[in-house]
Amino acid sequence: MILSFAILCIQAAGSSEPNAGEMETISAHDILKDIRSGNLEPIDGAIINGSLDLRNLKDPIRGDIKITNSIINGPVNFAGKTFEGQVDFSGTTFNDEVTLFDTQKNDNKPLYTIFEKKVHLVDTHFIKDADFKYVQFDGGNSFDRISFDGKALFNYAKFSNGADFDDAQFKDIAFFTGVIFSNASTIFQNSCFEKDALFNYANFGLHDANFNSAKFSGVANFRNAEFNGDAQFNYTLFNGDASFIDAIFDQMLYLKGSKFGRLYIRWEDIDGKLAHDDEVYLRLVENYKNIGSFADADNCYYSHRVLRRSNLSWSHKLLDLPLLAFYGYGVKPLRPIIWSFVVVLSFALWFWASVYRDCPLKRALKFSVKAFLSGTKPFSTDLLEFSKLEKKYKDRAVLERFLGTLFFLLFLITLANTVIIK
Repeated sequence: MILSFAILCIQAAGSSEPNAGEMETISAHDILKDIRSGNLEPIDGAIINGSLDLRNLKDPIRGDIKITNSIINGPVNFAGKTFEGQVDFSGTTFNDEVTLFDTQKNDNKPLYTIFEKKVHLVDTHFIKDADFKYVQFDGGNSFDRISFDGKALFNYAKFSNGADFDDAQFKDIAFFTGVIFSNASTIFQNSCFEKDALFNYANFGLHDANFNSAKFSGVANFRNAEFNGDAQFNYTLFNGDASFIDAIFDQMLYLKGSKFGRLYIRWEDIDGKLAHDDEVYLRLVENYKNIGSFADADNCYYSHRVLRRSNLSWSHKLLDLPLLAFYGYGVKPLRPIIWSFVVVLSFALWFWASVYRDCPLKRALKFSVKAFLSGTKPFSTDLLEFSKLEKKYKDRAVLERFLGTLFFLLFLITLANTVIIK
């Protein structure tokens, strides 16, 4: 739990540090004494030298801890501590490691850190690795504009009132594996992940997960993540591979304006849950083709056409209906086959009722099959039995032959779209 206190954040990455010559210097030993007595006065704009290690203090830690706009030059360790008051490290820079999770040396028993009230890490800057593994944030939290130069380790942490990482900067790998966000929205809007971002097995609770306008420069791993509220990735940039394999989406997924190279997500997991946008659907179709998921590409395209159909005028819907029904917009090869059976059987019954009344139905069915299959070779004239029919019955056979040609061509088109071309 390097970032242990998760509330230690540095002065916003990118913002200039206070002038050290004008700042008060305080010993970490003196701060520990004040924390032990529960009488730590708010500290602002100070340089703190030494190790700020709270592990030997009696649990729980009572009283608020407020160290803002300061510089902490030694390691910070809050592993295994419970904080009953508010913790505020807004604008503070941590020049050494920050640890909130550790194990006891004698039996490797895990030491978990718990924050019962709100934690403020606005504009905080962590120079080295920050370890918040298994930390429990029971109160609210503010991590706006937080900056991590080293690894940010939040594996299996629990945020009981959501999490606000708006405009956060992760310059090394961000670990959020197995994190649980509950009772409020999770916000990573405008956040920047310069290396891999690992959110596999994360649970975003019943509220929205907001990654709008976030930037992922490395791998974005959301495998097996669970989104019980809306998953918002509008205008998000995925420069590396993004994986949502086996992710659960209970509500809507939004990808409007997003850019992605290789997006791994099964269509069956988002069918009916992806907010409709022409550009998103068509980009997703191409994405599926690029990664070899051709069945997903076909199903995505079909859903896109069906959704777009709802916005057509009645006249255009009427013209569009045969495209939908007869060959599924060119990606449903079974439909021409099914319609072929319907046509053959219907014409067999028709012929049997009018031409072959005194003959078995089998003969009428055989003739209907011949008439239909003759359409697969439209320029052939070898169906001599046509000439023996009266004109009105002959016209029926010619009509069935035409339908045979039509559905044969539709089958070839869908076969080419879904199999041959790929």
